[in-house]
Amino acid sequence: MSRRSNGSLDAGQIQRRDKGIFAHRRDREQRALVAVLGAPTKNKPMKANQAAFDVGQLAQDMADGYAAHSAAMTIITRLDEKTLNRVTWWNEPVGTAPCKDGTEWSFDLRGFLRLASTKPVIAEELPRVWLTGSLLAVGDALERHSYFDRAPELELVRHLRNGIAHGNRFDIRQHDKLKKFPAHNRDVWPKRPNSTMTFEITPALDGQRVLFDFMGPGYISRNRILPNSMASPSPSAPIQPKRVDRSEGCPDHGNRNGAKGQKIGNDKTGS
Repeated sequence: MSRRSNGSLDAGQIQRRDKGIFAHRRDREQRALVAVLGAPTKNKPMKANQAAFDVGQLAQDMADGYAAHSAAMTIITRLDEKTLNRVTWWNEPVGTAPCKDGTEWSFDLRGFLRLASTKPVIAEELPRVWLTGSLLAVGDALERHSYFDRAPELELVRHLRNGIAHGNRFDIRQHDKLKKFPAHNRDVWPKRPNSTMTFEITPALDGQRVLFDFMGPGYISRNRILPNSMASPSPSAPIQPKRVDRSEGCPDHGNRNGAKGQKIGNDKTGS
């Protein structure tokens, strides 16, 4: 690929380069989907599973939401007083939260933005709150479908969700079930047997904190615990699973002190 005299690419060259990159990603994602569902053949066409696709999309949306939340908090915590006043330039900026009766709860927008950037406990706890809600949402969605085929990566989500619901601690009561339904992400494509991003539930984890002792926020938000995609939405739809970053390593293992909080939900069954 030739370049201009100044070393930069022209518009056509950039377009061709990007087209090649996207084609490579599409091929990689299709291989990932085949690894999850099996290759379609003449006698075994790819079957649609809208419910599975929807749950997979929910998991991706939760991961994307955490990244958006983290990006917003990164900016907020770096605002100095002058910049804060500039981005909330209107008179008496007010934030609102809707109430059930149609009214709104109002609060000092600038004041609470300032609090988020100056009170460390708020910045530290918000990631935990988001990921707790995400695991509960994805786990409950899977529960409504009996965790589909109870694949190991889905069982891993089940244990994470139940641990969150039991005060952020694993509650593994039925050890024999782990033999019948193992819970790990070793089969998630691409496979990395010796990777630090490989997680498995064992009886020894009983009582250990889920967030962030067993798994840090980067591992969860990168969606390493779910397949790239669970199904194509319709028999005629092209195979276009949502791209997931599967790069090795995690720059931020998060707070290792675990969560402080009371029991969430009413799950009393244990894992």
